[in-house]
Amino acid sequence: MRVGVLTVSDTRTIETDGSGALAIELLTGRGHTLEARAVVKDEPADVRAAVEQMIAAGAEVVITNGGTGIAARDSTYEALASGFDKTLDGFGELFRALSYADIGAAAMMSRATAGTLSGAVVIVLPGSPDAVRLALEKIVLPELGHLAKLGARRPGHAPAKEPSGASASHAPTLTHLDARGHAHMVDVGAKAVTTREAVAQAVVSMSREAFTQLVDGTAKKGDVLATARIAGIQAAKRTSELIPLCHPIALSSVAVELELDEARAAVRVIATTRTTDRTGVEMEALVAANVAALTVYDMLKAVDRAMSIGDVVLLRKTGGKSGDYERR
Repeated sequence: MRVGVLTVSDTRTIETDGSGALAIELLTGRGHTLEARAVVKDEPADVRAAVEQMIAAGAEVVITNGGTGIAARDSTYEALASGFDKTLDGFGELFRALSYADIGAAAMMSRATAGTLSGAVVIVLPGSPDAVRLALEKIVLPELGHLAKLGARRPGHAPAKEPSGASASHAPTLTHLDARGHAHMVDVGAKAVTTREAVAQAVVSMSREAFTQLVDGTAKKGDVLATARIAGIQAAKRTSELIPLCHPIALSSVAVELELDEARAAVRVIATTRTTDRTGVEMEALVAANVAALTVYDMLKAVDRAMSIGDVVLLRKTGGKSGDYERR
């Protein structure tokens, strides 16, 4: 299953979040995939927003820990339970029964609960590592797949049909849509910083006359290839200003190469982008290739306004949670 892990605490950080780390260890140890992880303050609006973001990002199950007691700042229960589509009353009852065997009557002060929200299962746990281990090992992990399958049956909706030859739990999700279907910028704060690379291409096809001027360097506007190369590099650095929901990232390298195809009277633009960051550089590579191709057109349009730009594709990418990709 695809899971999200959310820690609710006024004091913990990702680095000091032992309970969240334990939950991830137990879940991934059973073969489940971590879709998102976050630590938020014990504020109801922040808790609810974080859970909704994880569900929008594709989490089928969200495990929260912290904020389930009766202290003034404990508000996870209030943030989530009232919004459940359906409440799984038996979860809280079973958790407190098992806790009683370990900690006695103090178990009654836990408001652990579970339910469904926007087609996902949300399990609300206390913040202690012992409570997280108890709940996951004794209750959640043995029934996780069954819970998620039932939770996906939203009120008023038929169960989602699994695509032929594949499990519906692995279907792609639109991460740029929130739980209400609104476009939003994905929170990548919980993602790991990794080295990422992307390579994209675009092909400019032109008349023989235009191609000859490009090769001979006789175009009236000047050096077509050098200008297109600089344009592509500049464009990659400004991708977040052009594509509304892209994150600004620190590019470590941008390379734009232009290959001449004499037989086809065409220029193949290949853009390679690299970064060490929390999100990838596919869009930067695609923007670089596109703008370099447009620059070739601009430099030669006086000779051939019928030029075409095509075959704009991502050739390959490496790094990040989704793994490597290579176009076949």
